[in-house]
Amino acid sequence: MQESSCRRDRVTFFVVLASVFVANLAYNMLTTALPSVMADFEIDAIAGQLLTTGYVYALGGVSAMIAFFTTRYSIRNLFLVAMAFFIASCVIAVCAQSYPVLLASRFLQACGNGVLIPLVQLVAVAVYPEERRGFALGLSGMVIAFAPVFGPTISGIVTDLLGWRANFVMLACAASVAWVVAFFTIRDIGTHFPVKLDPLSCASFAGGLTCLLVAVSVAEREGLASLGFLLPAAGAVACLALFVVRQLKIPNPLLKLRLFKRKTFALGVILAGLAQIAVLAGPLQASLFMQNECGNMALAVGFVLLPGALANAFANTPAGSFYDRFGMVPCMSVGLSLLAIGSGMFVAFDSSVSVVWVAIAHAIRMIGLAFLVMPTTAYCMTGLDDSETKHATAIINAVRQVVGSLGSNLLIALMAVVTLRWAPADVAAAEGLSLLGFHVSFGLQAVIFAVLIVVVVATIGGSRGEANGASSN
Repeated sequence: MQESSCRRDRVTFFVVLASVFVANLAYNMLTTALPSVMADFEIDAIAGQLLTTGYVYALGGVSAMIAFFTTRYSIRNLFLVAMAFFIASCVIAVCAQSYPVLLASRFLQACGNGVLIPLVQLVAVAVYPEERRGFALGLSGMVIAFAPVFGPTISGIVTDLLGWRANFVMLACAASVAWVVAFFTIRDIGTHFPVKLDPLSCASFAGGLTCLLVAVSVAEREGLASLGFLLPAAGAVACLALFVVRQLKIPNPLLKLRLFKRKTFALGVILAGLAQIAVLAGPLQASLFMQNECGNMALAVGFVLLPGALANAFANTPAGSFYDRFGMVPCMSVGLSLLAIGSGMFVAFDSSVSVVWVAIAHAIRMIGLAFLVMPTTAYCMTGLDDSETKHATAIINAVRQVVGSLGSNLLIALMAVVTLRWAPADVAAAEGLSLLGFHVSFGLQAVIFAVLIVVVVATIGGSRGEANGASSN
């Protein structure tokens, strides 16, 4: 009987995993389609990239609710509702005749995918024992990471052949099939009880994220000294401060922020957020570099990003097993080293660089990310019980998406500032892009990743138990 139940649980895991792959293609599929979208709606790069980074902000906000959702509602019902939201968003995107409507459809997509991504991680943790969490989360990471980095390749082909709207038609059809299959196969996992939602926590968190998004968007256009930036920035600080204080006082918080008292959890969350910056910024910057600086078509860019997508996908499961066997320090050191090397290669590129070298540099970065994204999640989960795991998953995904989106925005803004001040004559200066801007951005990333290696070794290198993460229990 127990073996039969375990088999059904794993069927649920793999069905959710396959469905999340479909939904997660939307994560940054507009990367290669962005120039076409910008031309259709007559918007600049800052407004265009908001279709990706704004989506991720919303994704982070919804992910923060996953502990409440999975405690109160069944995984089956959550999954089916989330997929329905995703399908509806694709239909709206296909019909969008203005930029605000398209942006709204992306926010609705995030509402669906913001539930699906942490949901598959929770199912993986529930189905597999702790000593196999690195493998299970690595397998989840292979799908979660494969879809968004493979998405630009598919999008590039579809955009050049049929136009950018066809991407959403494709997603709506695939998601509809996934919904039907899930309806007949997926079952609930875990226990549920009617926990109450704190309205003040929700309002302060949502208000803080909204103000933060507005502040960053205004800063990219008007600078840090403008009133349009300072007012929403102050609002973001006030709202998020209220949220933190509230979570530490109420008995049933939306997010158990007390988990940050654990060194393993705090360090893992920080690294997960920084890794997400690379996840978002890398493909976006590589695509903009090749199209705006080198003059390549979206189709060509998609194929250049493909080796990195494949390398990342196939490296995730071995990276998870590597973490299970060797622990945190070796795994993080490998990942951060590869990210530093790949970023450094982009600093040496100019507009005449071979697409082969761009593909190699991108692939090196993506392999490095495989050793960071899911292993940091497994490391955060070390020693947590079932109720804490739900909150840990919510916190990790919320921080990952918000920090990743914010960092990606800042890197785009940095390129725009560098272009405006020191490269106004560049061929892509009108879009806020320049060769010098790319060099500064990737150079900064290379330095940050190199410094993080020292931080990881110095922080946990002396404790084998903590360094081994999952294997220490």
